[in-house]
Amino acid sequence: MEIILWIIAFPILVLCFFRMYEMIVADFSPDKKRRKQAKKFEENYAIATDKYISWLFRFIWKIAKWAVPAFIIIVIIINYS
Repeated sequence: MEIILWIIAFPILVLCFFRMYEMIVADFSPDKKRRKQAKKFEENYAIATDKYISWLFRFIWKIAKWAVPAFIIIVIIINYS
């Protein structure tokens, strides 16, 4: 179970860390070119984070959509056998 948590949580944590880093660089960097680049990267990290989280919810929904009815049928079969 812990491995599954790391598979789900680690990419989110990494994306959030890089997103915060780019936000700090965009705010405090003395180089204008680097600030502009950091704002662009921050937007890209925001898009990547949103896409990963939406993919994750779609994946969980696909599993739940099939697992819940199968679980109910298995419980009914076991109880009435």
